Amino acid sequence: MLRKDYFLLLGDMFRPTFEDTKPHLLTFITAPQMATATTSYKIRIMKEDFKFNASHFVAYEGFREKLHGHNYQVGLQLWARQVAADGYVVDFGDIKQVIRSECKRLHERFLSPANSNVLTFTKPDQQLCIECEDGSHFSFPCADCVELPIVHTTVEELAQYFYTRLHEALGDTFAARGVYKLEVIVSEAPGQEASFIQEF
Repeated sequence: MLRKDYFLLLGDMFRPTFEDTKPHLLTFITAPQMATATTSYKIRIMKEDFKFNASHFVAYEGFREKLHGHNYQVGLQLWARQVAADGYVVDFGDIKQVIRSECKRLHERFLSPANSNVLTFTKPDQQLCIECEDGSHFSFPCADCVELPIVHTTVEELAQYFYTRLHEALGDTFAARGVYKLEVIVSEAPGQEASFIQEF
C-alpha cells in the first residue's frame, strides 16, 4: 500500500458518520440531570492560611504530656448529590470565613480542654490555673488561653470541634443545598492528622 493510500484509509476510519453527528448526541447534560442516588459532588478546601500555632498538653487518667506546641493545619471536604441553581454546591467564601475566623481565635493560644475529667481549673486574678492529676500546676494569663468544649486537645477532638463550629454557622445552608456529608481534617504535623466525618 502506498503511503498516501494509507493516510486516506485512516481518514475514512475517523470520518464521522451520520449517526455520530445526530444533534441529540451533541447536547450537553445539565448538572441536575446528572445527579442520581449513586453520584455525588465532592468539594475540597485546603487553604494555606487555614492554620494556627498553639500550645497544649493531652491528659487522661494516669498520663499527662509535657507542655508543647504544634503548627496546626485545617481542611475539609463535603459531599452533595447535586449543585444548586447557581452552579455551586456551597459558596467557598462562606466556609473560608468560618475556618479563618476560628483559626485566628486559636492562634498563639494555650488550648484548654474545659471538659477534662482529670484537670481542675480555677481563675484567680485573670489567670487560668490548672491542677493536674499528677500534682503538677500550670498558670497562664486568661487572655493567652482558649477554653474549648472538649475533653482532650487531640487532633481528633479538634477536628470534631471545627465540624461543630462549621455546622453551627452553616448547617441551614448545608441542609438547603443538599449537603449530606462533611469531613473536617486537622493536622498537627506533616503526615500526622485526624478527620471527623459526619453524615446528615
